[in-house]
Amino acid sequence: MTRHPSRRVLIRWLETGGPGRVDRHIGDCDHCQDQLDTLSQLDDSTIEVLVAATEPPPDLKERVSDGVDSRLRDEAAAGAFADLFAIGWDLLRCVIDPDPDIPHVPSAGADEDDGGPR
Repeated sequence: MTRHPSRRVLIRWLETGGPGRVDRHIGDCDHCQDQLDTLSQLDDSTIEVLVAATEPPPDLKERVSDGVDSRLRDEAAAGAFADLFAIGWDLLRCVIDPDPDIPHVPSAGADEDDGGPR
């Protein structure tokens, strides 16, 4: 390329990457590199808006910490409830279907089973 790309071509190249011949020219041409630097510079108000938009809110650390603490408490409570439910379920299972390997102990005042037919 013997001449410099127009300002419009340089802007299009900034937006899309443009054709390879412009790419090669810009890589070797200090004048066009300076033009691109000028075209891509942001004014102070744009920089302030971008900084404000990307800066985290001042209470972010506190909110995240509170949220994590709350979630951990909720999970601990759910775990405790699940454990209690499991204990109740195990008890119910033992009452309904006692283990045949465990001998039956009669309650006080009950007649002992002599093992004979009735």
